Amino acid sequence: MKNRVTISLLPLAAVFIAAAFFAGDALAQCGTEKDSACGQKDKACCGTCDKGAKTCSSEGGCDKAALCCPFSQCLVSGKKLADVKNPIVFNHEGRNIYFADAASFEKFKADKDAYVKKFDHAMKTVQASYYPLNRCVVSGDKFPEGKEPVDYLYKDRLVRFCCPSLIARFDENPTKYLAKLDAAVIAQQKEKYPIKTCIVSNSKLDSMGGAYDHIYGNQLVRFCCKGCVPAFNKNPGKYMAKLYQAWNTPKPTAPAAAAAPLKPKSPKKPLPKKTVPAPKPKAAKTGC
Repeated sequence: MKNRVTISLLPLAAVFIAAAFFAGDALAQCGTEKDSACGQKDKACCGTCDKGAKTCSSEGGCDKAALCCPFSQCLVSGKKLADVKNPIVFNHEGRNIYFADAASFEKFKADKDAYVKKFDHAMKTVQASYYPLNRCVVSGDKFPEGKEPVDYLYKDRLVRFCCPSLIARFDENPTKYLAKLDAAVIAQQKEKYPIKTCIVSNSKLDSMGGAYDHIYGNQLVRFCCKGCVPAFNKNPGKYMAKLYQAWNTPKPTAPAAAAAPLKPKSPKKPLPKKTVPAPKPKAAKTGC
């Protein structure tokens, strides 16, 4: 089977598939910078959050409640998880929070509620920047213009609703509605997915009979096989860093073909001069 997904997809209404294309290159374009009141650059996407910054805001100002990248940073220290061999994992309501070391984890436990609020805010902010649907995942209604949708975190996924009363219906059968969201994520990101190899094994995506499609934080992650998922789950930040870099690295463009040099025009040959034949001498008249 060429394309496999971790959650089997139910038949989907065409309207949800079509809506998914509204941001086909959202991940590639996210990370727009703007000056903030505290002098740093605000970034709404993980891919460009670098230079050791621990917090950033998509709202402007100096928002200490926001992480640059909750998927690839230690919640407390801000250290990149790609540099950590065995991060400490804490599961909170179905979503894993990763820590660079024991000291960071102890600090988290001492003020758990504040750190969870910080983490959840960052999860919502980042995922909102590339959320693939402009409709409620339960009702199918478009989000009202000028009104923010209702944001809800289900495990490590942002799910958006047109009104809060539909959250309870979602919780009755999350698999059904996540299947719609999965399909929208794949439709949004698969065509322009920037890596042709598995981010865990580095093997070609089709080396095991077809890529295995996995959804993590509303982002498509492609493996050569399902067996790579457990290694990914030990430290997603290590592998997501590769994916963010690929999304934000401009593709090289072929140089414009050099214009062919103009062929010098060959000089015009002068036309041969017309020669006028000399008049024949008239024969002398002879008398009879």
